[in-house]
Amino acid sequence: MFWKIYFWFFILLLILGYSTGGVGGIWGIIDSVISLGALGGLYLYAYRKTLFSSMAWKAYLFMFVIWDLTYNIIIQPRASGTAFDPINLIGLLFVVPVYIALYLYGFRFLKEKESRQ
Repeated sequence: MFWKIYFWFFILLLILGYSTGGVGGIWGIIDSVISLGALGGLYLYAYRKTLFSSMAWKAYLFMFVIWDLTYNIIIQPRASGTAFDPINLIGLLFVVPVYIALYLYGFRFLKEKESRQ
């Protein structure tokens, strides 16, 4: 139940974030496309759906965490012409449950499902 509530809460956060800050340039568009995969994985885990193999989601989790940190710590500050401010890491705290859900989806839920088949 928590994951379903968090899924809708996260969508609300994304809508608020994009309506106030928008998607900034090509990097923002790339970030949006990559982040859609995380939103999809969160949905699949929350609603117990299956799409792709556990290996694909494990690889995506690794790539997404690296991308998300790189984008928020290096790319976004440089693209906006401002220095990195550690206070911006507070926003990443809202994404940690997405990392956890993707981990649980790829390493536990799908793995258990695949082992039963």
